[in-house]
Amino acid sequence: MTPHSRPFGSRLMGAVAAVLLALAACAPAADVGTTASTAATAPTTPSPQITGSTEAGDVDHATLVFTGGTVLTMDRVGRVAEAVAVKDNLIVAVGSKAEIEALIGPRTLVVNLAEQILLPGFVDGHAHYYTAPDALGLDHIGIQDHMLSVGVTTAAEMTVTPDLLAELSRLDDEGEIRVRTSLYLAHNTSCGELLDPWILDVRPTRGWGERLRIGGVKVFNDGGSCNVPASSYERPNGGRGDLYMTAGEITDVVTLYDQAGYQVALHALGDRAIKEVLDGLEAVIGDSGNPRRHRIEHNTSLPPEMRDRYDEVGAVAMTFGSLNTCFLLGQDDRFRFSMPVEYQEWEWPWRDLLDLNPGTVFAWHGDFPVFEDSTPIGNLAGYVTRRQVRPDGTMCEPEPYHAKHAITAGEALWMMTAGSAFALDRDSEVGSIEVGKLADLVLLSEDPRAVSADDLFGLSVELTVLDGEIVHCGSTRADLCDGPPLIVSSTTTTTEPSFTPLTFSASSSLTTNPPELAGDGDLDSHWSSGSSAPQWIELALESETVVTGLRLLVSQFPEGFTRHVVLGRLAGGDLVRLAELADVTAERDLLTVSFSEPRAIVGVRIETVESPSWVAWFEIEVIAES
Repeated sequence: MTPHSRPFGSRLMGAVAAVLLALAACAPAADVGTTASTAATAPTTPSPQITGSTEAGDVDHATLVFTGGTVLTMDRVGRVAEAVAVKDNLIVAVGSKAEIEALIGPRTLVVNLAEQILLPGFVDGHAHYYTAPDALGLDHIGIQDHMLSVGVTTAAEMTVTPDLLAELSRLDDEGEIRVRTSLYLAHNTSCGELLDPWILDVRPTRGWGERLRIGGVKVFNDGGSCNVPASSYERPNGGRGDLYMTAGEITDVVTLYDQAGYQVALHALGDRAIKEVLDGLEAVIGDSGNPRRHRIEHNTSLPPEMRDRYDEVGAVAMTFGSLNTCFLLGQDDRFRFSMPVEYQEWEWPWRDLLDLNPGTVFAWHGDFPVFEDSTPIGNLAGYVTRRQVRPDGTMCEPEPYHAKHAITAGEALWMMTAGSAFALDRDSEVGSIEVGKLADLVLLSEDPRAVSADDLFGLSVELTVLDGEIVHCGSTRADLCDGPPLIVSSTTTTTEPSFTPLTFSASSSLTTNPPELAGDGDLDSHWSSGSSAPQWIELALESETVVTGLRLLVSQFPEGFTRHVVLGRLAGGDLVRLAELADVTAERDLLTVSFSEPRAIVGVRIETVESPSWVAWFEIEVIAES
């Protein structure tokens, strides 16, 4: 069977951009805000006002403008705008179409929003991207590419050890940290074992706009990934779980780190652990207003009588979006611990928490890689529907007592942007679209407040902007991406190419489709990861070789938008970025890539960070310098 050649989309960003403006009414939908603290409140039905408007004469011409659509600012009163202007890495104006048009100059890149919707970049308040790297099988470049592709521009890395702190600090010194990352240093392990004292020898940082921040301390108070959450009831497999500290001990630990300038994030899954944490934090916070923004992580199991305590205590509360519905229905064994049926209604009662605690900041955390779908879109859909997608694409429907605790799309969006920024103490920098804040933005394919619940899972991230630079493009905006130096051939191939067998390895593979099939010269056999993106395949060369390009024969169904990062492995073992490929591709497309700067390398890795199907390739050919 003969493959057909398909060039990747053009990559233009810069100089002179056409001005495409479409008039849109500056009128918000009824659902924009969520319950939050007095310092960060966004009402449920904001008035149709313009926020943070800057007159045209107040700034020079913008470098980037979004206009002609809907901008959800996620500011304190939940205002909606028509347009946003960015100058370098800062938001310089938010307002009406007419006001922002006045800031367009001859070198301004103008993006017409049309029916798509602009938001602040998503802020993942609790994750383990670097502490669990095997979950993605990617290096630090691929990890960040994945985060940006799903719209995460700021994140928190939890349970950071001294070794990981040293490694991430080195990467930051080398300019390799792109996604803003707040580190939470490990006080104890997930099994409750105390680490040797080390944290007080490290100073927290609060540099405005810094990419890497030493932000806080992570403290476990019950089981989860190790041991069992501490409950007040007997579990079917015996016992009441594993509690690590009493309220008094928590007070002592938090006070110690508070006085050293650290925020403390306390892991508490079971109701018994949550009660001890609430009691311990109440003694620390008192009437202070919680200036360090000490946090309770997870808050998953809460009897009705505990649900109104958060306002009394004054702590920030982190919540999951992706409800583990299939597990609660007994259809998934992903988690090791279970609870009696009569206590399942205690799980994740977000509607009650928001309604009963209007003065508390509730924020989102994806907790990657705990759930199969830790993406912002998956979590947004989980908050609103309480459904979970099975591997075959069908849905696990929630029980009525779980469905009643759904929250609105507007509430969820606030928690995933401004709320999580507040939880990281970064709300002066990111989390809302306001003048003077960093231009970290995300463009969604549709307005989550307007689509049906069934369609929420199908939303896509069409643009991600970091520090005013477009760093990810979806299928409808592929022409706006400025990738690494790359020349793509558009010549149609009419004969089957000759592929050179090499040594292959991969992040995962079906037993029937090992990675070697991507280099066996048989155009009808293929490697398949057997899993969704992100995945990688690596080709080891016989010796150091100057590589000028690649040819890749696509194995993919259905047709859809894909994104791949091509990396070269140097003789010393390090990986260097060679190209980024992004476009709509289909089965048996032949992709020809020529590098404008050939590199002497000993291997090539292709990291697929976005794909509509399992990641797979029929054949991969390395083109070497003659």
